[in-house]
Amino acid sequence: QSATDPKTGMIDMDTFITGMSSSMRQEIAKQAATLSTVVDQLPSSTIRGVHLLRKFNEALPADAENLQWNEFKRVVDFLADQGNIRIRERRLGDNCEIRRLG
Repeated sequence: QSATDPKTGMIDMDTFITGMSSSMRQEIAKQAATLSTVVDQLPSSTIRGVHLLRKFNEALPADAENLQWNEFKRVVDFLADQGNIRIRERRLGDNCEIRRLG
């Protein structure tokens, strides 16, 4: 049951290996593409996390559900792992500073 993908109902070996289902990783990657576009369009290279979350949610399609900080943080971490952004002052939570790289 713990390795069952909630969307497909099928056993997901990725859950065993990474602790995250493949459909969840695909969703995060899709959201990260949207976030990357938002970050690229920012007038400044730095922004506070809470402000970036607002801009990200505004960029979502009308039928998409807005993310809360805990969900959004996974997307931010994904982009940081890819080397597209740097997160500073993580201890501040949603008030952390996010800097565009490149």
